Amino acid sequence: MMLQLNLQQLTDLSEKIFVGQCVSIHPQTDANGRHILEVTYQVSEMLKGSPETQVTFYQMSPDYAQEALERRGVRYSSLDIPLPSYEVGRKI
Repeated sequence: MMLQLNLQQLTDLSEKIFVGQCVSIHPQTDANGRHILEVTYQVSEMLKGSPETQVTFYQMSPDYAQEALERRGVRYSSLDIPLPSYEVGRKI
């Protein structure tokens, strides 16, 4: 079951909220063999959290997530909300 959160709940739970531009995406494999993405944004405005010029975070690779779900018998296409996608140069 997926917990659905509203905007206020997401904002309250978030450590960082920012406006910026994607500057790099690096596919990696973590210590458990999972395929992940290291995503870095150049921050133009920090809306919540300590002031930073760059924010880097990690997310499971969408392809790996799809494979992991299918191994558990869950059709990825049946999910209501897809994983976010990133593109170098895209602003958020």
